[in-house]
Amino acid sequence: MSIQSSPGPLVENLLENAVKYTDRGLVELVVEDNPAELVFHVRDSCPGLSEAELRIIFEPFRRGRTQKPGTGLGLSIARRAVEAQGGRICAESGSESGCHFWFQLPKRNRP
Repeated sequence: MSIQSSPGPLVENLLENAVKYTDRGLVELVVEDNPAELVFHVRDSCPGLSEAELRIIFEPFRRGRTQKPGTGLGLSIARRAVEAQGGRICAESGSESGCHFWFQLPKRNRP
């Protein structure tokens, strides 16, 4: 079994965002190797996102409330890459602290 392409750039994007928005605390990466899919979890202790922000952050040029530099393209590109491989990407947050981003990529049988 394999995945369609390397998840490296997707993981890198989520980790870079987590580090960028976490001024103090932790950033954690956990990978689940399930029978039919790989699931990558990135958790951080950033200030958190509101429900309204969570609804828009995967749209191009849309960002949460922040003064940090960025174009608002990274998460939309990540979403397109994950969905192109038959996976999905999600985010959740306690609006006061921390975010959890994860994406799932299905495994496929090698010919």
